[in-house]
Amino acid sequence: MSSTNTEQTMHQQAHTIAATGLQIIPLNGKIPLTKNGSKDATTKAATIDYWWGQWKTANIGIATGHELGSAAGYLTVIDVDGDAGSKSLAGLAKTLGLLPTTMTVKTGNGYHLYYATPSPVRNFQSRKDGWDNIDVRGTGGYVVAAGSTHESGSAYTLFVD
Repeated sequence: MSSTNTEQTMHQQAHTIAATGLQIIPLNGKIPLTKNGSKDATTKAATIDYWWGQWKTANIGIATGHELGSAAGYLTVIDVDGDAGSKSLAGLAKTLGLLPTTMTVKTGNGYHLYYATPSPVRNFQSRKDGWDNIDVRGTGGYVVAAGSTHESGSAYTLFVD
């Protein structure tokens, strides 16, 4: 695939994601390219065109914690890293109950579980309390979107069960 096709694909993918109401930012790998990171996230087509005009091969970041719509809730993503994260999540499910089935994106080393929560959730980094290798992305956070490329070279992909 030529770089032109890749550039068009990422630009188009950015518009597709924004059209769903998810706020996006351009990323260099996993690092925001904008001055204010996820605070700059938008759904505005003109801004997306400007960003991908500057950074043609940028990955796409989805800002978390923002309101999805009047009845939908707030975007919260559980980031599960590797086998240790999967094991932690299984253990938590035994204790807390199963998580609802949801949109899932395969990452380079695990997966992201997307949820609409009734109120905003803050970011939460994994600790040694049963959440090992699990992070929660909420207000002020972001995740890398499907269609983007992981540093390992693998693609973030939407998982369809």
